[in-house]
Amino acid sequence: MLVKPKKARAGESQQAFEDRRKQYNNLQHDDLVTQQADYFLEIGKLKKCRNMTGTATGWKDCECLTVFKDNYALCNAVARYCVDYWKRTKDEQKQTIIDWHRYSQMNHTVAKGYRYMLPCAFSSEDDVDATSIQSHTICTSALCIVMDISGKTHSTLVGLAKTTGCAK
Repeated sequence: MLVKPKKARAGESQQAFEDRRKQYNNLQHDDLVTQQADYFLEIGKLKKCRNMTGTATGWKDCECLTVFKDNYALCNAVARYCVDYWKRTKDEQKQTIIDWHRYSQMNHTVAKGYRYMLPCAFSSEDDVDATSIQSHTICTSALCIVMDISGKTHSTLVGLAKTTGCAK
């Protein structure tokens, strides 16, 4: 996943980190979207969602991410949204997730838990049926994978959604 580097990786020198950050900053918006769309095509090949919530590990019983499989137009629309999302301030990002949780749906079927709409930014060039995509929902773990947030961060934001409803 291509996300703006926030800190040095373990064992990475400060100079290597700065070089990696400059490389990211020099990428054009369209290049970022293309790289992210390629990542979504890859995770679309997964048979099940990886469990990203709580302390549980392993795989869930849902197939939320398979919606990306061989669907470059959808991957591109979601990637476009994600790149724009990551350019927002941290508070704006947090508030977005809090608002999504407030409008999520509780699902008591196979994929127990909250269901979220797939985040998309459609353009006129996209060959995607927006109506069918808007009816497709994803689980909490899939949301964490797509938006590049940890399960712990999501849990904190859900707590804020249930209490204050504000990121600050």
